[in-house]
Amino acid sequence: MFGSEITYDRQRTAAFSGHRKIVPPRQGALFSGNSNTAGEYLSGIAARLDTAVGNLMEEGFDTFLCGMAAGFDLMAGLAVCRRIAAGRQANLIALIPFPGQADRFRPQDREAYRKILSFCRSEVIVSPQYRRDCFHRRNDLLVNHSSALICYYDGSPGGYTLYR
Repeated sequence: MFGSEITYDRQRTAAFSGHRKIVPPRQGALFSGNSNTAGEYLSGIAARLDTAVGNLMEEGFDTFLCGMAAGFDLMAGLAVCRRIAAGRQANLIALIPFPGQADRFRPQDREAYRKILSFCRSEVIVSPQYRRDCFHRRNDLLVNHSSALICYYDGSPGGYTLYR
């Protein structure tokens, strides 16, 4: 599925999923983190994500699937990139919903997108063009080809629910 250049084992593969906007939750939310400002909140999420990726690597996970959406996906992809840059052996695979996905991203998100692609061992284009279901198909691939999922959920509605 992900290309012949990668030895792929679902049991050692993790994926990421989460909101596109990462903002501190409102007062009284289930998870409030331990920070007061948006910058501190983002730093705290990034630190927890780095720890989660490191823990999975220590458990033997060596392949990471990134859905490449702005927000948590890119943050997670960059966490894997940092580990690879530091010398850890890992396969990073980009699951790109459609070509041109990043064309409307903010400049800093486009930069992160390009950086992640430069570390990827493989890129999977889910749909040759934008379709209403390309993100749902990408999400199905993330879930069906991994055995661990690192998520960011802030309690707000959105995203995709898988019904089977």
